[in-house]
This record gives sequence, structure tokens and C-alpha cells, in this order.
Amino acid sequence: MNFQPPIASNATLHDSEALRARMQEIGYLFFRGLVNPTHVLNVRREVLQILSRYGILDSSVELIKGRMGDGSTPTRHELLTLHREINKLESFNSLAHAPEILSLMYGILEGEALVHTRKICRLKYPNDDYDLVLPHQDYFYIRGSLETYSAWLPLGDIDISIGGLAVAPKSHLRGFLPHEKSATSRFTGVNPKEADCVWHRSDYAPGDVLIFHSLTLHQGLPNRSDRVRLSVDYRYQREGTELEPSHLKPHFEDMTAP
Repeated sequence: MNFQPPIASNATLHDSEALRARMQEIGYLFFRGLVNPTHVLNVRREVLQILSRYGILDSSVELIKGRMGDGSTPTRHELLTLHREINKLESFNSLAHAPEILSLMYGILEGEALVHTRKICRLKYPNDDYDLVLPHQDYFYIRGSLETYSAWLPLGDIDISIGGLAVAPKSHLRGFLPHEKSATSRFTGVNPKEADCVWHRSDYAPGDVLIFHSLTLHQGLPNRSDRVRLSVDYRYQREGTELEPSHLKPHFEDMTAP
């Protein structure tokens, strides 16, 4: 799969009309260094401390590097336990309310943003392709208002070896697409024929933010490094618009391990 670099919108950061027009045109906005990297790296460190307590990381290497230990990938039960601890981190929750993001969302939504309670920290382990996020539209999972936007932030440097996120420009213009369960991933995605399109990705750094519409196709890329890939998903919609009730609860709160 060939990737093109994403279009950065830093030059029009304070021009809400231009940002709305670009979002309508291509379905996403990408910003370099939008939020304070110190806050982002603090979230990274606290998440890694949780993983370290469960013996997932290589203790002989500096914690912040997030190198995977020699053990097996955590089970579903262990994953639920990890996420429930991460959900309680003040740094993880407050990052979703960073003033730079809320100001941006106010301009996009033309009003106050409702921040979903369901905030997600993505833990992507090396070579765990069953946990690979397939090409999909967030509306399949979010429901509620179509005018809901996801903000994806890398919790650390991400190059092609560790994967990251790719988005398909203008894919939101195709409307809501059928999704189907895959035998090769725990996630649901669109038919591969629907995903045969142009994809944008970048090497990412702490502070970068990628915001996209609920109908924009996006996918996680394979992690072929020796490190755990960390990122966060936060979701926003205008106050007073339709909201699927489950998003008023923390991620994994009602889920159980098989």
C-alpha cells in the first residue's frame, strides 16, 4: 500500500471558516505540534508505568521507550484490566480537554463541544495483527450525530515501523458504508474493495493531532517494531446534538473478557 503525506492545516489554525471548508472537502484536519508535547509525554509515561507493573515491558530499557518484554501479548482479560486503570488517569482525561483542541473544535462545530466520556487509549503490541484496526468509519461504532469528530493523538514518536494511523481523504463523501466482521481481526471494517483508495499517513510526533469526520475511512497500520504503540482517541460533537448513550460511559466499562 502506497501512502501520501497528509495535508497540514497549521497555516489556517485560526481561520475557522477555512478549516470547516477543508474538513468538508477532504474529511480531516492534520496539525503539527498543536498541543503541548509535555502533557502528551506525561500521559505516555503514566500509561507505560501501568504496563510496566503488569510485566509487559522490558525492564532493562528506559521506561519511556516502551520496549515490549519477552512475554506473550496480554490476554483479553489483561487488556480490560489495563484499560480500566488507564481510564482513571487524570492526565489521560484532561488531554481531551486541552484548550488548543477545544478552541479548534469550537470553530469546526460553530458552538460548544461536548467531549465524549468514552476516551480510548490504543495499546498496539508488536506483530499483533489480530488487534489491527481495519479500514472503517467511526460512525459504525459511534452512531448518534453524523457531525461527530475524532481526534487522534500519538503518545510518542511514530514512524512507519511502528505504524500509526492512515486516513482516506474525501472518503466521507461516499456516505455510510456497509461494515463486516473479519476473521483476521477483532475489529469490524469495510469490504477491502471499499478500502482500495488513496491513503494519507505521516511520521508523527508528540503534540501532533489528526481530526476527522465520523464518516472518514481510517485504519491502523501494522506495528513491526519492538515497542508498544500508544495513541489516544477523543471524540467531540456539538452540545445538544444526538448522542449514543454508551458514550457517556468510560471505555470497556461494561465489557467482559470472553
